[in-house]
Amino acid sequence: PYTKALFSASFDIKQRTKVPKALVGEIPSLTQKPSGCYFQTRCPNVQNQCKTIAPEEKKLSDGRMVSCHFPIHRSE
Repeated sequence: PYTKALFSASFDIKQRTKVPKALVGEIPSLTQKPSGCYFQTRCPNVQNQCKTIAPEEKKLSDGRMVSCHFPIHRSE
């Protein structure tokens, strides 16, 4: 979800009217990081385990590295 939000914010010169999707939710404090996933306060796919267990970095079958309990696949 984080990477998808970054890509939606990129500007394509051919699509001058493109408006990036805004992330909803609170930005976590840099000094008091939340337990679990750091992106949980703004993630549309957040589940209970995201709030308590930090996701480990893993490699997907297509070679991408992710740190997410529920990674979004490229087709989505």
